[in-house]
Amino acid sequence: MRDAPSINGKTHRTYQRSSRIGIRRPSSFTERLLYQFSINLQFIWRRLLRGVQSVAARVRRIPQLLSSLASPLNIAKCRYVVWHIGSKVLLGLVYFSIIAEGLRQLVPTLGQRLYKLPGLSFLQDYEATYRLDLAPIFAFFLLLAVWSLWGSLLKIWLLDDDSERYSDSHKLLISMLGCTILAADAYLFYTAVAQMGWSGSFSFSAIIATTAYVGVLIFVLYVSHQLREDVDQLRGI
Repeated sequence: MRDAPSINGKTHRTYQRSSRIGIRRPSSFTERLLYQFSINLQFIWRRLLRGVQSVAARVRRIPQLLSSLASPLNIAKCRYVVWHIGSKVLLGLVYFSIIAEGLRQLVPTLGQRLYKLPGLSFLQDYEATYRLDLAPIFAFFLLLAVWSLWGSLLKIWLLDDDSERYSDSHKLLISMLGCTILAADAYLFYTAVAQMGWSGSFSFSAIIATTAYVGVLIFVLYVSHQLREDVDQLRGI
């Protein structure tokens, strides 16, 4: 007697296994269809159950994950990154506006438009880049120099380990460069503020503003240094 036709090979093999263990095979087409539907439904149910169990396991791991994210090291990293990015953005605004204006006043050549330089003539075609000149670019490199030199200088002054690591000539060079860059930065700030309408070439108000600017700049660098040291201590460095 021929086996009943099957819907697919898998169903046919299932029928054969059922016959070997003594289970009656469906005879009519409707019974075979319902039998195949029940098998597929069981398969889907098992997959769904596994998915639910996997999601439940991940949900149970959420408190552990949150506790690991809330570790002192990660909190220290977050504070350092937020302060580092925020302070650089704010200082960048100061440098691109006030320090760049001081550069234009002291060095008129830096007021040259970028589109006049070789290979940058396409900048003249756009309104957003038409007025760009060399002063903000120079101010950006000045910001990097101040941040880098004073970061190294604070390490030498505040940390005994780093102070012993460097030679006297290296420490002298860093100190001279840091003080020179900071003095030039302060003079550029004073020039820009004085030329913005605060009464001529000499202005007591401009001196006060420059002193406050230098103090805030050193404060920002000091806080960045301290936050970085907190991260290194928690890492065990």
